[in-house]
Amino acid sequence: MRGSVLAIVACALVVGVLGDDDMKEKHKEIFKKCAEETGVTKEDLHNHKRGEEPETKIKCFHACIAKADGAMVDGKLNKDKVIEKIPADLPDRERIIEAVTKCSEQTAADECETAHLVFKCLRENKALPHPPHHHHHHHDE
Repeated sequence: MRGSVLAIVACALVVGVLGDDDMKEKHKEIFKKCAEETGVTKEDLHNHKRGEEPETKIKCFHACIAKADGAMVDGKLNKDKVIEKIPADLPDRERIIEAVTKCSEQTAADECETAHLVFKCLRENKALPHPPHHHHHHHDE
């Protein structure tokens, strides 16, 4: 059972960069609030095929999370805020900052489209902190 890649992408930006428990709780609330506001269900996220154009409501869900997290402001990627959350000891930090800077220039007719373009750009530039795929190998911890 593969977890939803989309949810992983949305969370990765937030949880992957911040990751303490306090934030996880807050993020769950944001997730729930945005899902309710945009009418997105867990099923929608699970059923979305990677590489396919997501439905508008999913794009809006991303925009909602990004805004709640301060990653998007006024319908654009808030590049400074995102950069400030990149851990200083991240090996790829410079490259990721470059990608974020470049991707933050992507804008579209509305914030849902913009969020989609920005996330897509970040993904293509391998700038999203991808959690390792969920193969639970407990013996190597």
